[in-house]
Amino acid sequence: MRVLIFLLVLANLLFYAFSHGLFGSEVSNEAANLQEINPQQVRILSRGEPPAGDAPPAAEPATDAAELAPVASRQEQPAVCLQASALPEGERAALQILISTKFPGFTLQEIPAPAHSWWVYIPPLADRIKADKKAQELKGLGVADYFIVQEGAQRHAISLGIFSSEKSASDHLVQLRKQGVRSAVMTARPDKNDTPKVRLRGPAEQLPEFRSALAEIIAAETLPQFQEINCR
Repeated sequence: MRVLIFLLVLANLLFYAFSHGLFGSEVSNEAANLQEINPQQVRILSRGEPPAGDAPPAAEPATDAAELAPVASRQEQPAVCLQASALPEGERAALQILISTKFPGFTLQEIPAPAHSWWVYIPPLADRIKADKKAQELKGLGVADYFIVQEGAQRHAISLGIFSSEKSASDHLVQLRKQGVRSAVMTARPDKNDTPKVRLRGPAEQLPEFRSALAEIIAAETLPQFQEINCR
C-alpha cells in the first residue's frame, strides 16, 4: 500500500515538473511566438500575377507615322535629267569636279552613239609605205577584199569589210584569223548624224542652282544643248 502511494506521489511530481518546463522544451522559439491569426485581417496581394514591383517594363510607344513622313518624302523627291552632246575633255572634267564638290546628288552618264554597222579593219599603220606592205601580206594570205583608208582619223588603216550586224562582222573576223590575219579588229560604227551624249540626273529642287553653276564652266555655245528630258 505504501509503495502505491509512493508511486502516485512520484507521478504527480514528475507531471508537475514536466508541465512547468523543468525538463526543457523541445518547442522552437518561432513556434512558441506564433500568435493566433485573425482571418478578418488577411489581405490578398495578388491572384497569380507578379507583384507590381516586379512587373516587366512597358513597351516603348511605336514611332509616330508623322515622324517618318519627312524621311519618306526626302527619298521620293522628283528627279530631273539634262542631256547634251558629248563634251570636250576639259569641260567634262570640270563638270565632274563640280558634281563631286558641290552637287553630290547629281550623276553624270556618258551614252555612246547607237551602232548602225560594224567595221572589221586593221588599225592605222605608221605611214603609207607600211600600209602598202601590210596590204601585200593580206594578198599573200588570200585576202582579196580590202582597201587602204586615205584620209581622216583612220588614215592608213586597212578596211576589211563593213557589216550590218555584229554577228556577221564577228564571223568574218573569225574567218580572217583562220587565214592568218592576227592584227584585224572590229568596232561599232554609228551613223554620221548620231553623236555620243552626256546625261545628268539629280534632284529637281537643285536644278536652278545647278544650271547657274553649269554656266560658269560650259562654253556659251554648248550650254543651250543641255535640254531637260524625261528620266528613265
